[in-house]
Amino acid sequence: MIKINKDTVPIELDVLRKRLMSENLTPEKEYNELKNPLKETVRECLMKEQGHLCAYCMRRIPDGRVAGTQIPGITLEHYIARNSKSVTVTGTGLGVDYNNLLAVCSGGRVPKGTYTDNEMTCDAIRGNKPLTVNPLDESTLATIYYKNNGEIAARDSIIEKDLVNTLNLNCVKYSSLPDGRKKALEPIEEHIASFTDVGDILDECKKLLNDLESETDPKTQYCGILIWWLKDYIEALET
Repeated sequence: MIKINKDTVPIELDVLRKRLMSENLTPEKEYNELKNPLKETVRECLMKEQGHLCAYCMRRIPDGRVAGTQIPGITLEHYIARNSKSVTVTGTGLGVDYNNLLAVCSGGRVPKGTYTDNEMTCDAIRGNKPLTVNPLDESTLATIYYKNNGEIAARDSIIEKDLVNTLNLNCVKYSSLPDGRKKALEPIEEHIASFTDVGDILDECKKLLNDLESETDPKTQYCGILIWWLKDYIEALET
């Protein structure tokens, strides 16, 4: 998971939000008013600012695993759930607030009935549960690290619970997320291992890190583990 930098709110969405706030609706009813073609515009804007990666697991979106089905390849996720029992205030505009919206993958919704809830990922398993980890807030990502087997973890126990339990980001049944991360990292590890001079290794790590952090759209799938690994390696070389 990496920090997502929000772009400008689509003008039509801002107009819709202001109108719906004046109607004093619940977030759920507000969201029901978001229809195509504006809904598709919002999807495209979210995917572009996220580099066509799921905000949580960092798989490529639209999700190719659901091609040819009735399940959309991208889900509009509300970071603060629009139908959570804790969200009872009306007239907030939360249901169509661009700064509350993320693009996420299908998470295992298809084939229907193939996977149990604990075999799904991202918002498909999260449901309406609240989160502390937030891809829009870099401070909540600071303790995240990755294990040698590709699993994601965090030094903060609350953040780790979000990652591992609420979002199931170490799922192996449907997504094979740890294996996907590990395979994404292997080419970089092999490339760096081809250097022998410490100075050259450090320079190359910094170059690769800059390249990854400079990506806009598309971003490299599972780039979170790549960025973390390079930063960790650079820190080890410089100490």
